[in-house]
Amino acid sequence: MADAIKEEFGGIINESPRLISQDKSTGKGLYRIWILIRLPKFKKGDFIKYNDKYWEIINIDGKRILIQDLDTFEKIPLQWKEYENIEYIKEEKKYSNNYINIKIPFKHANFRSR
Repeated sequence: MADAIKEEFGGIINESPRLISQDKSTGKGLYRIWILIRLPKFKKGDFIKYNDKYWEIINIDGKRILIQDLDTFEKIPLQWKEYENIEYIKEEKKYSNNYINIKIPFKHANFRSR
């Protein structure tokens, strides 16, 4: 399940096995595995700083982060091990048209056409 989440959203997986008991019949240790998924703090379209340059996130998947230089438009893939070296700058602003519907009561008898 953790791999499916990582493949969809990207991120880093850490697994920590912990000894919780021993099997009485075999004497082998019984472990509980703790899984931590660190999801990225940015998403596609956000802006970052990496190696003293400003970049836009083009794509994110389980294997890499595709970024584009804002000056030269060069695209490079980053491995998730570089995640700690990325500085989050700004979220992409999504603009949408806002409409306001106003319902004005009117009486048909008072309506005059011009």
